Amino acid sequence: LGLSCRQAVELALKGLLVTMHDSYDGEERIYRTHNLRGLWDALQEPLLRLEVIDDDAARAVRESLEPFAAVDAAGTAFRYPFD
Repeated sequence: LGLSCRQAVELALKGLLVTMHDSYDGEERIYRTHNLRGLWDALQEPLLRLEVIDDDAARAVRESLEPFAAVDAAGTAFRYPFD
């Protein structure tokens, strides 16, 4: 269940990024990263600029991503029984 929830969040962020950008602006291309923090960082700036969200909403999203990112920064902890 943990993997499914985390993967759904990751794919939703990537889907929004693809809709808004041709590629992820970070160090990694969008299709190679599983970093929820980095995906959100790339997405929140245009959403704030376009006034789709405000600072409070951006902070709430960051806080909701944090438990997944803290436990599984690389996107593998829920997938494999070892590091």
